[in-house]
Amino acid sequence: MKTRLSAVFFSLLVLPLWAMATGDKVRGEAKAITCQACHGIAGNSQVPNFPKLAGQHEKYVYRQLHAYAKQDRNDAMMNNIVASLSDQDMHDLAAYYASMPMMKVTTTETQEQNLLGRKLYYSGNKASGVPACIACHGPNGRGIPAAGWPVISGQHQAYIEKSLTDYAAGQRGQEKGAKMMSDIVQKMTATEKQAVSHYIAKQLVEN
Repeated sequence: MKTRLSAVFFSLLVLPLWAMATGDKVRGEAKAITCQACHGIAGNSQVPNFPKLAGQHEKYVYRQLHAYAKQDRNDAMMNNIVASLSDQDMHDLAAYYASMPMMKVTTTETQEQNLLGRKLYYSGNKASGVPACIACHGPNGRGIPAAGWPVISGQHQAYIEKSLTDYAAGQRGQEKGAKMMSDIVQKMTATEKQAVSHYIAKQLVEN
């Protein structure tokens, strides 16, 4: 009996902080007022270079805030803002944004971009070693919450393309998946990055 209790106690000690904390979306809504200037009301940014947070997986939002706080992901403005947040603040903000619906975006792409973007998303580019996006981000770009892979469908095209460029340049720091994404995107051409970012942004419109 003592052995069993000891095992349970030990398992509680090694549980990740995420598993032990709970976010409150009501508190998160109040705390999100500061974030509206860049990320928009309810997390639906109107500025293409700033990401929409609405509808993003709760665990992923928390993990990104935590990465900024530890400076595993570097952005001067975000590093400064997140430095003032407690761990509970991060959980509350994550819960709030995850509960908000993402608004649709209007996309403008050529037929060639749409066809190339779709091909890359579902099949990748075997010749250059680029894997299909669907493997981690799912058939509709909704990600895989359990694995920590984010929702990308419906995100601003400009932000997606910028993120791909940042990954290729190694500018996403030590966040989870950064090395893998960097290795992948370095094999992509500028045309491919633009095409797949258009296709991903359009997915929320179609689904």
